[in-house]
Amino acid sequence: MARGKRHDDTTRAAVMAALLAGQGVNEVAAAYNLDSGLVSRWKAKIPATQLQQVAVEKKERLVDLIENHLIASLKGAAKVACQADNDKWRDSQTASDLAIFYGVLSDKSIRLLEIASRVFASADSQPPGLP
Repeated sequence: MARGKRHDDTTRAAVMAALLAGQGVNEVAAAYNLDSGLVSRWKAKIPATQLQQVAVEKKERLVDLIENHLIASLKGAAKVACQADNDKWRDSQTASDLAIFYGVLSDKSIRLLEIASRVFASADSQPPGLP
């Protein structure tokens, strides 16, 4: 029994490609001006192994983005921290500003160490091949 109008093959192919690229049902439905229920039904026809592979690839891309962001952030933080070694800069700061600088820098460093210890601990418990 037909539920509504038939969508052209081009739209259906584009929707399936978007889903296989890792986009979510609601995101795809909005992009193609389709009902999310319809997109869900189309997604249900994709073999589970393909969807699982998409999920793994999406997670890997996300891990790469997070890693790149953290590297850039840590490099920037290291440059900022080097300001403390600059006598001219440090001498031009008020005691209050230096206290805030030191407090924020110390707090962020401690938090990064806590996170790193959790990441390294969980990495030891991950199955091989998973980020």
